[in-house]
Amino acid sequence: MCIQSLLCAVSDPTWKAAAERCAAEMGAGFAWAATPMETLAALAETEWSAALIDLKPLVDCGLDLTDALDRAPRRPTLAFVAGQEIESNSHWMRRHRVGIHLPRSHPPSVGELRFILDSAADPTKSLGLEKHLPQGTPVAREPLRTVADKKRLIEEISRRMEGGGPEAPSAFDVRLVFEEIVNNAILHAFSRPGRRLERLAQFDSLAPAEEILAQHSVGPRWVGLSVRDNQGRLTRDTVLERLHRQMSLSGLNDDNGRGLFLVRALASRLLISIIPGKVTEVTAIFDAQAKTREKMLCVFEAPRE
Repeated sequence: MCIQSLLCAVSDPTWKAAAERCAAEMGAGFAWAATPMETLAALAETEWSAALIDLKPLVDCGLDLTDALDRAPRRPTLAFVAGQEIESNSHWMRRHRVGIHLPRSHPPSVGELRFILDSAADPTKSLGLEKHLPQGTPVAREPLRTVADKKRLIEEISRRMEGGGPEAPSAFDVRLVFEEIVNNAILHAFSRPGRRLERLAQFDSLAPAEEILAQHSVGPRWVGLSVRDNQGRLTRDTVLERLHRQMSLSGLNDDNGRGLFLVRALASRLLISIIPGKVTEVTAIFDAQAKTREKMLCVFEAPRE
């Protein structure tokens, strides 16, 4: 699957310029919708591979995408461009199964936008921590098989962050996020009939065919973490449902979801790549220069075979 046509429904000229150049580089058709009504009409009447949609104008006008998407010749890959309004409108992402939220205040470069769209079309292109860091950045990789492996690697990352100075990411946040994404991989990816893991204390080690690969990289102002399992059991719908329940405060007592919500809240960027039945990779990027509360979320999921 490739991006053959791109609709940009974001009025900011910087976003429009980046999207138009990205479409040109991909050899894709391009159109711009300047108003909410133009957006709905374009979705309903024209076939698009992907669409960037500013959420706020639709929310402010009390409009909804359901009818337009139902009438669309083809359902495009959707990406919401949004600010803080996403926090109180997380149901939009869940209802329309939109796994991509791009902060409105940080228009991406053409290269960044192309990477996101390419990864949405083919999630294998987003696998590997090095894909999310400056080119040439060294990345350490280590398999984890036991809880002791996890603890040892956390200490190693913490040592590498020592002396980072005031511009470095929070070591506490990095430790917490790494704990969460490894624990989630252990508890959820490797539960199976005969071994239902409810608590980490029930886990001893992975079976021979089970794999967790941890990747990390520490820079002066950023840290990258990635955890990959070879099960691919997570789904985009599960991610969106759990995030929505935490963001809407309806799931504060849920057994699952709080860790994922914390990871999204603490990291500058959260990217989840899913190849069903094969791979789930969760990547968290901490950037001390990204002061905004608006965080990028990308959930890329390949079609089920």
